Amino acid sequence: MFQKVGIDIPQWAKDAGHNGSVYYIVSVTVDGHASDIKLSESSGSSAIDESALDRLKSARFLPATDSAGKPAAGSARIRLEYHQWDDESPGGGLDDYRCGQLTREYNWFAQTHHGKNRRIFPLQNYYVGWEMLKNREDIPLRDRPAIEAQRKKYEKRWQDVLEDCRKTPDRLLLDRVEDPKGFRGLAESF
Repeated sequence: MFQKVGIDIPQWAKDAGHNGSVYYIVSVTVDGHASDIKLSESSGSSAIDESALDRLKSARFLPATDSAGKPAAGSARIRLEYHQWDDESPGGGLDDYRCGQLTREYNWFAQTHHGKNRRIFPLQNYYVGWEMLKNREDIPLRDRPAIEAQRKKYEKRWQDVLEDCRKTPDRLLLDRVEDPKGFRGLAESF
């Protein structure tokens, strides 16, 4: 078992907007140490990947147990992440997250992951998902075309948030979304 922990990255990477998740396969000894760590899926940022690796090297794990309940060696796929809006990232949190930070992180993420995989910028996913959850519009769950039309409507609203943030980089992101409390609650729950 490994508790979610924040990682920090160098200031140059923060300034460039680096953000995302990295996955490692970790072999854990019976005494809870990492004996072998292999990159499974990169975040696209060497700063994030290296900070996460350093964190894992010094981490302690709760080892698996055998059928008799005794500690046993095992392995796990571990995800570590860094986002300036995430309150688990040092110095992070949505309460102080400004539009300029959103623009940098979104642009870096989009450029880094464009055409490579199906990753969606997390705040975009939370915004669209939250809007769809609270505005179901009586759409039957099996009506895929109607659900897709609704998703496109909220994707357009997300793009409006981004455009406004590009024009007002010092504005707090939570001042720009319609339901800051609900949006924060959803974003901080992951």
